[in-house]
Amino acid sequence: MKYAKVIFDLPFDKILTYHVPASLENKAQAGARCVASVGKRTCQGFILQRVSKKPPFPTKPILEIPDDVPIFSKEMFEFTKELANYYFMPWIKVLKAALPPGLNNKKGLKSEPVVENNPDFSYNRPSYSLTEEQKDAVSQIQKSIDKQEHKIFLIHGITGSGKTEIYLESIFHSLKQKKGAIFLVPEISLTPQMIKSFKERFGKRLALYHSGLTPKQRQNEWLRIKTGRADIVLGVRSAIFAPVEKPGVIVIDESHETTYTQQEKFKYSAIQAAFIRAKIQKCVVLMGSATPSIETYYHAKKNKYKLIKLDYRIDNKQLPEIIVVDMNKEKIEGNKNIMSRRLKEAIQKTIRQGEQVILFLNRRGFSSVMMCKICGHIEKCKNCKTSLVYHSASNMLVCHHCNYTTDIPPICPRCNRSYLYPVGAGTQKVEREIKKISPHYIVQRMDSDIISKTKTHEQIFQSFLEGKTDILIGTQMLAKGLHFPDVTLVGIISADTQLSLPNFRAGEFTFQLLTQVAGRAGRGDKSGKVLVQTHYPEHYSIDSATHYDFEKFYENELSFRKQLNYPPFSQLVSLTIKGPSENNVRKDAIILANMLNSYISQTKQNFELTGPGPCPVDKIRNKYRWRIIIKSKNRKALEKLMQNLRGYWNKIPHTQESLSIDLDPVDMM
Repeated sequence: MKYAKVIFDLPFDKILTYHVPASLENKAQAGARCVASVGKRTCQGFILQRVSKKPPFPTKPILEIPDDVPIFSKEMFEFTKELANYYFMPWIKVLKAALPPGLNNKKGLKSEPVVENNPDFSYNRPSYSLTEEQKDAVSQIQKSIDKQEHKIFLIHGITGSGKTEIYLESIFHSLKQKKGAIFLVPEISLTPQMIKSFKERFGKRLALYHSGLTPKQRQNEWLRIKTGRADIVLGVRSAIFAPVEKPGVIVIDESHETTYTQQEKFKYSAIQAAFIRAKIQKCVVLMGSATPSIETYYHAKKNKYKLIKLDYRIDNKQLPEIIVVDMNKEKIEGNKNIMSRRLKEAIQKTIRQGEQVILFLNRRGFSSVMMCKICGHIEKCKNCKTSLVYHSASNMLVCHHCNYTTDIPPICPRCNRSYLYPVGAGTQKVEREIKKISPHYIVQRMDSDIISKTKTHEQIFQSFLEGKTDILIGTQMLAKGLHFPDVTLVGIISADTQLSLPNFRAGEFTFQLLTQVAGRAGRGDKSGKVLVQTHYPEHYSIDSATHYDFEKFYENELSFRKQLNYPPFSQLVSLTIKGPSENNVRKDAIILANMLNSYISQTKQNFELTGPGPCPVDKIRNKYRWRIIIKSKNRKALEKLMQNLRGYWNKIPHTQESLSIDLDPVDMM
């Protein structure tokens, strides 16, 4: 009789041994999903390994193997195990995160015959030639692919410098070496133009993996990859778990984007996951960005990553001129509108010339808050301690954290003496202001409200690309890697939004956003112009962005980080305690912090502990939130502390409180 070791979703990564019935002998392979009894329950687990030796205790049988193919290979087991260790998470939680979506016990994955890809497939190269910078980059990358070495490249190229062509050539070289490729993009809105480029080059060898597909479609794509019918994967962060058997290269486009970090359940960065997977499977990682994160650039400067710089746009096109508009002066001169007079004039001139405009605002909705003119009361969500946002299309107040919706009170609930009026600006309000300039302009908003209710990204982008839209107004979706040749003017309504965040990365976010949005202008034959509206024209992140001076920004930001011991000079862990009772959450946070401080005192390790205290947004979805921040310069010491953390937490008599661990946190709210 054969036996199998199975891991279950139970505390402490429970691993149990079962015997394999003869009827399941062929399907019960290492990596397979299985169903078995644990005590009085029937649970789903994964077979870690097959064993021949009979254990010294009675065994139960495996009851079912729902899939025709094993879910995980040996390398994927190793990858998920190391990823779990890095993030101080139970292994089973990571395994579950790596599952193809929509799997259930009743209906498993059905296998299809493996198709050997033709190594002599046609590859449609573009008509234009690579620049010398591109050729040098491709040559370095190809040598590392040939050596099958784990090497990380940072391609720091200005917007429009041709990073995508380097990615495509590197993937092609990987395929010639009979290896696959994983190409990560930060979000689905980037995929339409990228998919077109990939399909033109690689045809049916491409598999898509993103949330825009149904679970069934994603399962089908997963099977195509698993069975060898597709060996190139294009997708968002979850695509890092795609079952590519032998990846030769993993590409992370726009690697500075925070969307590569998952904020819920298993909190992980797809970038860190890519590093771990590449190390195990001995492949190359390409990170590309015009505005790499401070940590990434720091490591490249220290030769931990290989830095490749692209300093020129394709065909030596000029970067757009950036003009700063001081909104303080506008107000002094009597203009209290959300748009400066200079921006209005530039919009009119651009449309008259038959060119297109992008207006960027980092906020959806009509305005930021509804405020009482007399007492200053602001309407807040009943579930979250956050301000409600006014949406003019529905004439409702909406919470952007829990989607709670309510009518606007007819009079102020606090003083009963006045009505509430909108303060601030959102995409809807910008659209209304444009209509005041000229009702004949064809305007399209691009934010999550429009995407969720009416059009898709593809429809909006295609209409704009075909010149059917004069002005595109949007949020972060417009800041990333999109190519519209007829856009000659970009207006940034407020460059200051990110600067007000209680986050040590606020300056970095601002610099990245301004540079990326500015890069949407002047990508065609005509020169571009960018107007940046700000109340802080002297801030170093805004000044550096307007002069395209990444090095100056990097030095300023690095100095600030060093003074306060922020990454890259330390590693951060954010511990968030959540629960429905504010008193219990506060009490548990204080007890946990005291335990951690006691450990730090005893071990004499150089930790810096901040808190406990309420999170900046201290209530979301009816749960109160308190936070403890830990800084450490020693990874091994941090690992020992985190090994004790779960034990400390389990000693606290909880009611309904939970502990969330976020290593290298991006969201500090």
